[in-house]
Amino acid sequence: MDKKFNVGDVVRLKSGGPEMTVEGYLKVMDQNVLESKETTIVECVYYDDNKRIKVTHEQDTLELYQ
Repeated sequence: MDKKFNVGDVVRLKSGGPEMTVEGYLKVMDQNVLESKETTIVECVYYDDNKRIKVTHEQDTLELYQ
């Protein structure tokens, strides 16, 4: 898997939305092999009125925020 982002990067959906901080990539269990592997699902966090919101997005839907 080719990771586009690093933990701490500030990203945004290509279609717009809030600035989010990358917390990492989602790890899932492979049903056929008993081990975890990383996917291209990015875990992000942002704040709305001091409320912490954690979301996941496919990395191809995100871009670095500049």
